[in-house]
Amino acid sequence: ANAVCAALPEVLNKILAVAIVDGPNGLAAFTQWRETLSSDRLIPVTPGIKRLDASGDVVTRPAAPRVAGVAVRRDYENDGRPFRSWANQALYGIVGPEQNYRFSLTDGSTEGQEILAAQGGIIARGDSGDDFAIADGGFVYIGTDNLSDQTIWQQYHKVRGRDFIELTCLRTLRQFLGKFNLTTQTIQSVVNTVHDILAKAEANGDILGFKCRFDPELNNAQDLRSGHIYIDAQFEEAPVFRRLTMTSRPYAPALQATIDELLARQNLVS
Repeated sequence: ANAVCAALPEVLNKILAVAIVDGPNGLAAFTQWRETLSSDRLIPVTPGIKRLDASGDVVTRPAAPRVAGVAVRRDYENDGRPFRSWANQALYGIVGPEQNYRFSLTDGSTEGQEILAAQGGIIARGDSGDDFAIADGGFVYIGTDNLSDQTIWQQYHKVRGRDFIELTCLRTLRQFLGKFNLTTQTIQSVVNTVHDILAKAEANGDILGFKCRFDPELNNAQDLRSGHIYIDAQFEEAPVFRRLTMTSRPYAPALQATIDELLARQNLVS
């Protein structure tokens, strides 16, 4: 176990942040390391990367800073909104991964796929001669998960997206605190503000849908008298597309259609 990774979640939870952390190389070592950690704010990557230093020598360095660069690039492409996965993105400025993991788009028993199944992220090498490689060339980061034990929060872009919306609501609604009396108009303005934030997220494709309301079950006269209200905001982040199952089988009606077409043409000739 890594003492820093073990201590990080408590800090990350307080500031609503995530951390990209480097795990050990190799499936067995990575799996043992991963089993010591559980957090929806830790995003693991393995292996390290090789790059050229100032003198032209090849040196080995952690991969986390490179993945962080991909994260910044993806957020920038989405107008700074952190609702997109960083997976299937090229890594630039490296000469290779510290260790080459076998990876296949169709074979789940490869080392790379098994690390992904253990919620890890990997750096895979492209191969123009392999139809089942992730790319024809270069080096690609593949990883959609954090180290959460809750399936609903295992995709890191969902965690980051929820943080973004909640912080947006916080920064927007703080203007109401202490300035306005809690009237019907104020309550409706608060509900409308949250609704507009969620509506924009839905329009951008960040969330699939939402419901926002003044919660009739939680609000009561005593809380209202003290200046406390409850707003129920429900929304579902869009999941990343990461698996496809396609059934491929013969289509017999095409044969009958061919026969019918030939017969029709024959009748026309006759």
